[in-house]
Parts: sequence; structure tokens; C-alpha cells
Amino acid sequence: MKSVALLICNSDKKLNPQEWEEFTKQVELAVQHHVKTIHFMGSSTLPDFADRASYVFESDETKELKELIVLIRQKYRQDAVAWLECDVELI
Repeated sequence: MKSVALLICNSDKKLNPQEWEEFTKQVELAVQHHVKTIHFMGSSTLPDFADRASYVFESDETKELKELIVLIRQKYRQDAVAWLECDVELI
């Protein structure tokens, strides 16, 4: 089982508020559709911060979801998203 943190942001302000909302909703739906265990989904709310959202989840297979996230990223003209994937060891 892999643990994944997916981080998206709109720090370059390419997306207007409506586009940002659509982008985050599509990412959220993709994660919910492909993942069994979601530990966290949330976003920044302070107007002084750049738009940011984070998703933390567990998944056995991440290849298909990762490919879908790339397609969503491209649709919304985002240069990159952060995808951190690892095996977690409880000690």
C-alpha cells in the first residue's frame, strides 16, 4: 500500500476563482473515484495566500490516477502538481 500526498496550487494566478474551483473539484472527484482510503482533503482559505489544495490518501495502484491528474492539470493550464508517494512504516 502506497501513501500519497497530492498538492496543487494556483500561485501563478493562471486560473480565475471559478476555474480554480472547477480544477479542485475535478482533482477531488478523480481521487475519490480511484482511492479507497482518503486521510485528508483540504484547501487554503485565507485571501492572502495563493490558492492551494492538498489530498492525502492510500492506494495499491497509482498509475491510472497519476495519468488522470496529469490530464486534468493540462486542461487547466497548470505547469505541475506535486505528487509525493512512499511506503509508510509505523514504528
